[in-house]
Amino acid sequence: MVVLYTGRMEIRKLIGAAIGGVMIWLIVSLSRNIWHLWSSGAQVEEAEAQLRVLARENYELSQQAQIAERPENIEKEIREKLYLNKPGETVVMLPDKLPNLQGEAKKEEPVELPNWEKWIIKFRR
Repeated sequence: MVVLYTGRMEIRKLIGAAIGGVMIWLIVSLSRNIWHLWSSGAQVEEAEAQLRVLARENYELSQQAQIAERPENIEKEIREKLYLNKPGETVVMLPDKLPNLQGEAKKEEPVELPNWEKWIIKFRR
């Protein structure tokens, strides 16, 4: 009888250990799932913020497109890019940099002295 009694105790211990192991596994799994849900909430907030930025940019671009599609702006773009003019107008193209027409002497840039000459000048003072 003693052998049967100890065998039942071992089976109970094994069943208790198995139940404990399953409970620990459930706790770890639940904790991991809760963590993933919490971190996905941050991703949703980040995506919503990006959506707001893109919606604002889309609105601004649609406003610019409406302005660009006006007839006076279309005519302006055509005249500027194709260098067209109306009857009686003259197109004048100027260079980006105009030459100095007053004949002023060019300013000479100061010559950079070597370091050893700078030190000599410094010690002579």
